[in-house]
Amino acid sequence: MDLGFCYGVMRDGATATEMYTKATQLNPSGDNFIELADVYLRVGDAQDALLAANAGLTKDPSNARLYNAKGMALNDLQRLDEAAEAWEKALRLNPKLAAAKANLDALNGGQTGRGSIRKHPQQN
Repeated sequence: MDLGFCYGVMRDGATATEMYTKATQLNPSGDNFIELADVYLRVGDAQDALLAANAGLTKDPSNARLYNAKGMALNDLQRLDEAAEAWEKALRLNPKLAAAKANLDALNGGQTGRGSIRKHPQQN
């Protein structure tokens, strides 16, 4: 995870994704899949971000932050109804998850796109 973070800071997306992928193989925790989905989103690969979020949800199906990551990937793929469902599920699991609320509010306000959706599924 630390190597993935470092490569991400250095803007080496390919190596960062490789390191996060290895981290999920060594420890398939929900948190590791959140980080993998996030790095895919940062490099503009929403399809693989969605796959990572879904893989994480098979391991940790009640993780609100994974549903938030799934919503972000679906939003980037222009699958807006599904994105809203993912964010609503995140909020049912954790009503205090500010990122999911902000994302859903932005979507419902008609402000879809990279500038309005919170890209980092941070825990609140």
